[in-house]
Amino acid sequence: MNSLLVPIVRAETSKPGVFAREPLVHQIIKMNSQSNLPIINVLYGDNDWLYNEKECNSAIETISAVSGFEISLNVIPKSGHHLYLDNPTDVNNFILNNSH
Repeated sequence: MNSLLVPIVRAETSKPGVFAREPLVHQIIKMNSQSNLPIINVLYGDNDWLYNEKECNSAIETISAVSGFEISLNVIPKSGHHLYLDNPTDVNNFILNNSH
């Protein structure tokens, strides 16, 4: 995990957390020049420890503006961080119904 994440403590909350060493936004920007994707769907579980609606929407707006991609935030019910294990039926249905 240390190769993927950087530990942090937020001054405003004094709560520990982590940041990605290679944030997703960098990968999305790279994809923009190599892809014709109409939309990128970001999936979170409704009980995901990383999911915070306000922060996720803000990040998606920023990434969309920088990358030029349309990005959609989608929440899978009855699932946590590993939503594909917690609710495989809804994850598979989402993927099958939203692939282009």
